Amino acid sequence: MKRLFFTILAALFLFSHVFAENAKPADFLAGAQKAGMTFYWDPLTSSGLIEKNGHRISFHAGDDFVLQDYKTVLNEKAPVLENGKLVTNASFLNSAENFFKTESNDNPYRIGAILIDPGHGGKDPGTSKVHKINGKNITLKEKDINLKVGLKLRDYLKKAYPDKQILMTRSRDVYLSLNQRTEIANSVRLKDNEAILFISIHVNSNFNESASGYEVWYLSPGYRRQVLNAKSAGEEKSLLP
Repeated sequence: MKRLFFTILAALFLFSHVFAENAKPADFLAGAQKAGMTFYWDPLTSSGLIEKNGHRISFHAGDDFVLQDYKTVLNEKAPVLENGKLVTNASFLNSAENFFKTESNDNPYRIGAILIDPGHGGKDPGTSKVHKINGKNITLKEKDINLKVGLKLRDYLKKAYPDKQILMTRSRDVYLSLNQRTEIANSVRLKDNEAILFISIHVNSNFNESASGYEVWYLSPGYRRQVLNAKSAGEEKSLLP
């Protein structure tokens, strides 16, 4: 009886030790990188995505569940934000690593094409600014900057993702209406369960000449606003409805 009692105590001690190790907070990013996982983070929505071996796990920081390959809900505590840093436990990382080892040929979704849309063009110059360069007044137009950035991005993406279609709405200085840009996107041929990523490039102006950096526009799911009206739509009246 004593031997059985001590055996049970030893088993309980071992279980509690393993449980404590699994529950111990760990640096999520360091753990993911060590395991060879690719990590994407959206600070606006506090949501993350980790990838490995063709599988994906998406999560919202602090939730009690994660989503595997966009179709299976797993009751697993997601990483949490503490003092601006993502932390998790060994249980989450071990669970993710085991999932990434599984073989599957039915991943339902992938990006099959990326369509780059340099804003403005042709008769629509976008914003502009006159700069004095080498004693000459040079007018920089948004449409030209958008196009140069778009062409460079196309070249980078073609090199990084040779298996995907990398397309442009325009590769020269021509005017395209919003309807035409939409039609180009909708005309791209995709395989089953493939999606297209649409990237629109713009350069905004500011009355404060010392302003620099970049802007992020974000519409939360519970908020709607009118971004077009009869005046701003111009020739695109068909878009108002």
